Amino acid sequence: MLRSIFKISLALLGVFILLEMSYRAVVIGPRALNPFWASSYANLISTQYIKPGATPDLYYELKPGLDEVLRGVPLKTNSSGLADKEYTVEKPADTYRIAVVGSSWTMPASVPMEDAYHWQLEEQLNAVPDGKNVEVINFAVENYGIGEILATVREKVLDYEPDMIIFALTTFTGNIVWYDYDAPMTVSQDELKMNSLVLMQLGITGKDESAGMVRPFISEADQEWRYRQQIAAGMLEYKKLTEGTDIDTVVLWLGFRKPFWHLANFLFHLPRTHGHDVIFGSDLLAERAAESGEQLKFKVSQYDLHPDAEGHAVIAEAVMNYLATVPELAEQARSVSGAESEAVSGGGTG
Repeated sequence: MLRSIFKISLALLGVFILLEMSYRAVVIGPRALNPFWASSYANLISTQYIKPGATPDLYYELKPGLDEVLRGVPLKTNSSGLADKEYTVEKPADTYRIAVVGSSWTMPASVPMEDAYHWQLEEQLNAVPDGKNVEVINFAVENYGIGEILATVREKVLDYEPDMIIFALTTFTGNIVWYDYDAPMTVSQDELKMNSLVLMQLGITGKDESAGMVRPFISEADQEWRYRQQIAAGMLEYKKLTEGTDIDTVVLWLGFRKPFWHLANFLFHLPRTHGHDVIFGSDLLAERAAESGEQLKFKVSQYDLHPDAEGHAVIAEAVMNYLATVPELAEQARSVSGAESEAVSGGGTG
C-alpha cells in the first residue's frame, strides 16, 4: 500500500515538474530552464536587491555594487546604486550629459543594461568621429511611480548637472498611486526562492500580501481622472524642481501601442505647456510591430511584457530622431539616424 502511494506521488511530482518546465520553456523561453536562474523570476520589490530610500518619498532604491541575476538576466549597479556604468557626479568638461528617469522599461527590466535604449544612445553618439562627448546616465528603477521619479530628480539627478532630462513614462507609471510616505519602504532581505510559475498562473501561490511589497494601483473606477491628475501634478512639481536651471526636458512615452487619441492629445500638450518636448516611442514600436505581423514582436515573452533588445533599439531610434533636432547634438544624431527634419512633432496626437 505504502509503495503504491509512493509510486503515485512520484509520478504526480514528475508530471508537475514536466508541466512546470514545459510552461517555462514555451512562455518565457529556454533561459527559464537554467537551474541557476530558476529562482530569479520575481519583481524587483520582492527581492533583496533593494534598500530603503534615503528619504521617504524616494521610498526604495537599488543597492550599490550589485552583480546579480533578475528574471534570467544580469542586474548590475554602480557604486551610486544606478543600473549603469560608473560616472562621476561632477560633469566632465566638454561633455553633454543626459539623465534618464523612469521605471521598469528604462531600468531596464528583463534585458541586460547594455541592451537598454539609453545605453545604445550613448554608444551610438560617441561612435561618431570628432563628435561631442555624450553621457546618458540611467536613474530609473523598476516599479517607480511619479512620486519616486520626482524624488529621484530632486535627490540624485540635479547633483549631476545634466543638460537634458528624459522623463520616461510607461502605460503603468501613472497608474501607481502617488503617496507622501512617512517612512521609506521596509524591504525584504530574504534570498529569492524558486516559485512555481504554473501555480502562480493558477492563483495558488506567488501573491505577496505584504503591504510594503505591493505597489497600490489606481482603481478602475478612478482611472480616467486620477491617472491624468497624477501626471499633471507630476509635471507641475517637476517644473518647480527644475525652475531656474538650464536643463532641457523631453517626456518619452513608452508602450506597445499608440495611446488613444484623447490620451495622446493630453500627453502631447500637457508637457508642452511647461516648455517640454514629447517623444512617442510607443508609436514607432506599434508601427514596426504592425509591419511585422508578429504578436509578441519586441516583447521579452508572453510572461514578461517588457521590451526586448530589439524593442529597445526601436526606442533608441525614436529618441535619436528627436536628438537630431537638438542644436548641441544635431550633427552627431543625424550622423546616426540619418534624420533630416528640422523638428519633431511628437506624433500620436491625431
